[in-house]
Amino acid sequence: MRTGAPNTRSSIARDIKLHAIQIVIDWGAATGSGLWASAHTFQQGVDVSQDMEGLKISDTSLQTYIAIDKRDGLVTIGKRLLRDLEKDTLTVIWQRAFHDDNKMARSLGEDTIALNVGERCSYSDHNTTSGFENIAEARELLLKMGRKEMEDPSTEDWSIRGSHVVAPCPHDGECPLLHPGTTQLACGFSQRLQRPSFIRLTKHSTVGHEDIGYSYVVIQRGARPVRPSSKSGRIGATGKRELDRKAESQTIMKELRLHDENNVGEMPPDAPHAVELSNPLRVPLDYELQTELRKEAYSWPRLVFPPLKKSGHIILDACTPEVPRSQGKQPYYDARKSSWGDLFPHEPKNPPQERYQPRRAKRDGSIGPVRGADIGKRRTVEEQTRISYEALSENIKENRKKSRRDRISQGLENDSV
Repeated sequence: MRTGAPNTRSSIARDIKLHAIQIVIDWGAATGSGLWASAHTFQQGVDVSQDMEGLKISDTSLQTYIAIDKRDGLVTIGKRLLRDLEKDTLTVIWQRAFHDDNKMARSLGEDTIALNVGERCSYSDHNTTSGFENIAEARELLLKMGRKEMEDPSTEDWSIRGSHVVAPCPHDGECPLLHPGTTQLACGFSQRLQRPSFIRLTKHSTVGHEDIGYSYVVIQRGARPVRPSSKSGRIGATGKRELDRKAESQTIMKELRLHDENNVGEMPPDAPHAVELSNPLRVPLDYELQTELRKEAYSWPRLVFPPLKKSGHIILDACTPEVPRSQGKQPYYDARKSSWGDLFPHEPKNPPQERYQPRRAKRDGSIGPVRGADIGKRRTVEEQTRISYEALSENIKENRKKSRRDRISQGLENDSV
């Protein structure tokens, strides 16, 4: 959960272009890694799309960071790291529990979650079935409260009503992977962490990295933006080269004339002496294009499982089932470069297919998915029946009896002839 904090904060800053977060409440703060991730992402007057080096914690927009953790050893380390830093107006509070002057029952505390988070909030947990269910429960609770606001006549005068999901979901509907109490698949993502030398010695490992899973959700107040009709994010450098190549192939051939190399006209004084080639990956995006991409990204599907990159096609667990080469250079290139958790801007060539999850009845009458059955496979469940040694032995005996009967019947026919 702690290693996923930078990705979660970056999703907020990228999708809603907001760097003025002032309050962060971190449950299970440990050594305060959430503070460093938030202070690194939410900077005042800094473009997060550029490489950020030499940032100062005093330049962050955070004003209050509340770290909640009852493990004294980790809290002591976190306080020691912040001892000699210049924090300016930032206030760091370490607590063993969340102190609320207005004590209330758990059933009444649901409203406090939405009222205290402000205009937008993010929740993160471990990439486990229980952690994913916690995140999905908080997501459904806040969306449900937003729907009640939209239906309540007394809230018509409010400037902001309702709520919607910023990330990772491109929709506000029910999560198809969530089955309360019987969830087997978790909607989570992965963050690679570089291990220091002392960690490798402690864990007796020779690998210099470790992949940590996390689940998260970002909720924002207000109605979901309308899906734009523009497609600015569909064509990149690869797509432009393909379009230029097609345009050149359709260009009408022109007649070439011979000339004398010695009779060369003088170059105009205002002509450039060298052509500067620009790298399309380093060209900064203008403000209008960033705004268009941010609006379009609300409806882009996100990869919830690692992509299966085959030869000539890519299988994505998102709204796009397959991306073949025949779909175009740009979609195929983006699919080859895609990673787990990315947004995929291209529309599917074939109709979307829902990931099949077979169900089984529980003792209490509930129905849930079978663990790992028919996940990522093209065969049906009936074709995946397990063959035991007893069944295999019986099959061999039946084949022997059949072959013996065939030989006997064939011998009788020869005798009769």
